[in-house]
Amino acid sequence: PRAVLTKAQKRKAQKKRAKLAATQERRERPEKRQRSTCNTATASGGPAAPLAVIYEDASVLVVNKPSGLLCHPSPGFWDRGTVVHLLEDRQRLEGHSPIPAEMLEARQSYTGEDDSFIPRTVVHRLDRGTTGALLLAKSPAAEVHFASQFKERTTH
Repeated sequence: PRAVLTKAQKRKAQKKRAKLAATQERRERPEKRQRSTCNTATASGGPAAPLAVIYEDASVLVVNKPSGLLCHPSPGFWDRGTVVHLLEDRQRLEGHSPIPAEMLEARQSYTGEDDSFIPRTVVHRLDRGTTGALLLAKSPAAEVHFASQFKERTTH
């Protein structure tokens, strides 16, 4: 004998099936999900919009990180779509030497042949979906100083 379902039970089961089908489709097409969650200009290989610099001095750089952009390289985003990559583009546009391949580690700093600093050290991070001020250290001393402030929650 077959179970008899009410109309409400049938609708509920139909909604569950539709939700499950949508979840399975997202799992089968991760490239679509990845493209929608990163900077689309850099994901497509085209030029990216420059980051808005809020403040810059000899030791720090503060930028306005837009929503949908990662702070630093991670799996799936080693060569594009991060704040670090946009800063590299900024350095190239300003005429500084390009970053050598061996300097692609996310938490390294590099001083070019012309002594120009290329910010590589994100002192703290903001989630991909978060917009806000992002602090980058321009020297090891600045990194230690600001990282300890974030750790002790004394940053103002």
